[in-house]
Amino acid sequence: MKNIFWAVLAAWLCAAYMPPAFAEGDATRFIVTVKKVEFKDISGNWVKIAEPETDADLLADDPLFLATNDGSIPSGTYVNFRITLSETIRFSGSDGENKTLEGGVLTLGGTASKSTDMPRNDIRTFVQDAPTWNTAVEGLMTEHLDLDYQDRDDVMEITTRWPFPKPILVKEKSAIKIAMGLDLKKSLHYAWPDYFSGIQSSEAMYFLPPKDVSEVMVKVDAKSVLITGEAIEWSF
Repeated sequence: MKNIFWAVLAAWLCAAYMPPAFAEGDATRFIVTVKKVEFKDISGNWVKIAEPETDADLLADDPLFLATNDGSIPSGTYVNFRITLSETIRFSGSDGENKTLEGGVLTLGGTASKSTDMPRNDIRTFVQDAPTWNTAVEGLMTEHLDLDYQDRDDVMEITTRWPFPKPILVKEKSAIKIAMGLDLKKSLHYAWPDYFSGIQSSEAMYFLPPKDVSEVMVKVDAKSVLITGEAIEWSF
C-alpha cells in the first residue's frame, strides 16, 4: 500500500512541474529578431555595432547579423561579442502528425535564467493565447518566452563566457557577419491539457529553447572566429 502511495505521489509531483508532452518533433523554421549587436573592445568597453531590428530564420542558414562598417563602428581591436534578441520568437514544425497552426500564439513563463537551466521543470506557466495545434497544415506560430522568473522584458542575450581565442580587427568598411548553429531536433512538443499543471483545456504545440548553442561564427573581412558551444552563454 505504501509503495502505491509513493508511486501516486511521484506521478502527481511530475505532473505538477512538467508541461505534458505526448510527442516531440523538429522545428522546420525558427525566426528570431535581432535587436542589438555589440562588440567589446580591448579596454573592456561594449561598443554598439547596430540596432537592426531584423529577422533571421536560423533554419534557413540566414546569418544573425550581416553588415558593412559605414564608419559608425570605431576602428580597432575587439575581443568579444553580444547579441540581444527579442524573446518573441516564431517557428513551425510537427511531430509527424500534430502540426503548428498558422497564427497560433503561446506564452511560456518560468524560472530559467540561462539556456543551461532548461529542463522542463523550469517552465511554470503555459498560456495559449490563440490556438496553436492542428493536424492539417503546418504553419508559423508565435511564442513569447517570459523566462528568468517571468521578467517580461522581451530581451535575451547571446555572448561568450570568455574572450575570443584571437582578437578581431575592425576597420572602416569592414564586412561583419555573425552566424549561429543550433540543434533544434525534438524542440517542438505536443501537449494535452493537464489538470495538475494548470494548462487550459485544449491541445497545444510549444517550443522549448535548446539547452546548448552548438557554435557561433564571427567573421570580419576574411578573418573568422569560431566559438564552440561550451564557451557560449545564452541568457533570458
